[in-house]
Amino acid sequence: MQTISPLTHGEQTIAVSLRGEMNDLGSLNSGSDDTGYRGSISYIDQFADDTIGVALGYARMVSPNQEERWQAWGYPTNDAGDSVLGGAKPFVRSSELERDGVLAVFEYAPNEQFTSVVDVYYTKFTDDQRLRGIEIPAAWGANGGVTASTTENGLVTEGTIIGAEVVVRNDVNKRDADSISIGWNNKYTINDNWSVEADIAMSKVDRTDIGMETYSGTGRGTGVGAVDDLGFAYNGDGGYDFTHNLDYSDPDVIKLGDPLGWGSPLCAKHPGRLYQQTRN
Repeated sequence: MQTISPLTHGEQTIAVSLRGEMNDLGSLNSGSDDTGYRGSISYIDQFADDTIGVALGYARMVSPNQEERWQAWGYPTNDAGDSVLGGAKPFVRSSELERDGVLAVFEYAPNEQFTSVVDVYYTKFTDDQRLRGIEIPAAWGANGGVTASTTENGLVTEGTIIGAEVVVRNDVNKRDADSISIGWNNKYTINDNWSVEADIAMSKVDRTDIGMETYSGTGRGTGVGAVDDLGFAYNGDGGYDFTHNLDYSDPDVIKLGDPLGWGSPLCAKHPGRLYQQTRN
């Protein structure tokens, strides 16, 4: 990164900027935002008969992001030879990136031969991501399979998933990072052909990553809890709209566990998987 030279800039300067942003999908997850902003302020000046220069800057960004996700497990063929939805993962993802950055440049040039510059840059950011949705076994996994009511061009566009064991999934991913870089450059020009330069630099990064996945359903293990008959209809945008009978927001119906037995015996006892990494 090449920082500005306040002595070469040659004049006092103060600059301020501010702008906002908005996501037109709205706040898809509770606790998330759909508006953010970016702002910065900088100051450049010269002192002591233009032998000392200073440049200071600060920037802050709060940037939210909202996503609607659709993932199909595939489209196997049924007994009639038509393609049918094998399973689905409709999710919504909300994230917010918050970052602060500080820059300082100190330049000293007592004569035309010698220049000394100290650069300091510090940044801190937090990236918080929330992913929530459901995983729906259909032709691959539903107890009663899939019945077709409408078929178009060899694709089952409407029907019912019989005896589905739906998995409610919540993911949290968070990253905190701090970094600092310091450089000290000294240059002495002997003549038009020779110069001597000494450069010392140091940089350091501390980062912590946290990721957690939780799975919930009507029972712990496949074939244990209540099942649901889900109606589905192709919406023309590459995904499907679903109707359901169970109340997936009722904590008496949906409980934390390993509803389809995807985990190992250890995960069945501790279905929420949590990991943390710290790097220096």
